[in-house]
Amino acid sequence: MRSPTELSLKELKKCGYTCEVVERWIPMAHVRKDFLGIIDILAFKPDKFGVLGIQCTSKSNISARIKKASTNEKLLDWYKSGNYFEVWGSYKDKGIYKIEKRELVKEKFLPKRLE
Repeated sequence: MRSPTELSLKELKKCGYTCEVVERWIPMAHVRKDFLGIIDILAFKPDKFGVLGIQCTSKSNISARIKKASTNEKLLDWYKSGNYFEVWGSYKDKGIYKIEKRELVKEKFLPKRLE
């Protein structure tokens, strides 16, 4: 299977976004580090205000990634800066790769203690 990040980049470019992978590999620790702990790709396009941060995963892990992101205190500042955040889960349906997209809306997903 193609990686969720690879599939997401392809979809973003098809939709006219300029994008970059911001997840990085730290060899000494043998871990991957996401931007703000939750963002794998940053994307923007001229006709949309703000930057889109995307967490890439498999469709079966969308709920876990949403739960993790919704408790990330840095996400509130991300939203306050006029940006957006989505979790994209890739899957294969009848031999075709697809992506399920879930936007996390600040008011719905961030606990009151973060506001």
